[in-house]
Amino acid sequence: MLAAGLAYVVLDERLGIIGAGGLAIGLLGILVIAGPAFGAQQGRDDYVLGVAYVLLAAGGITASNVAFARLAGTVDALMAAGTQLLIGTVPLAGIALLSETPADVEWSATFLASLFGLALPGTALVYWLWLSVLETVPLNRANAFSFLIPIFGLTMGVALYGEALTVSMVAGASLAFLGIFLVNRDSRVAAQPVRSVTPSQAEASGWATTPIATTATTAMPTAHDAKLPMTGRGSAAESK
Repeated sequence: MLAAGLAYVVLDERLGIIGAGGLAIGLLGILVIAGPAFGAQQGRDDYVLGVAYVLLAAGGITASNVAFARLAGTVDALMAAGTQLLIGTVPLAGIALLSETPADVEWSATFLASLFGLALPGTALVYWLWLSVLETVPLNRANAFSFLIPIFGLTMGVALYGEALTVSMVAGASLAFLGIFLVNRDSRVAAQPVRSVTPSQAEASGWATTPIATTATTAMPTAHDAKLPMTGRGSAAESK
């Protein structure tokens, strides 16, 4: 919801009634999933601090998604992903050196596998793919699929750790799937032009009102055309 509002201001992306309703339903589904866990944490000393961290993370993700969407199609996706990871690494490395010591780390095989799994496929690859998606997909449509993140977490918890699957989890997941479906059914979201062209170019080409942007096609030259000189082909074609 935050990304949709910021995308409206910065990217001029608009949601129809169906799309806005889909985002609201998807958010409700996430709240239904997370509600019991949040309620169980009330009364702890660090509860307010935890909520503040969640809100701070949500604001950071919102701003970064809009920034990525603004840059998509104008910079190389791999370069943009690598640059933002580097920017985040420098301050975190400084904080780690000030608050921890390398001797605290147990360099076991399990730790190294977890580290590389989180760093490469879990972070670097994901951000590169995300930027690549934003080159051709409107932010609101792509961002709706973020509702799947807690569902994947629930699935892994049930499959790998034997966690119980509750009625609220199933209900929340169903609402999240419904929200994603509605956002992608919104004609105004589908009509957003791809970001690799300017809005004026999109309007001139008809992409602003066409759900799927298509590339221009040209007829393959025939053997007869290949014999024609490069200049004056129009007059030759008219003489035929």
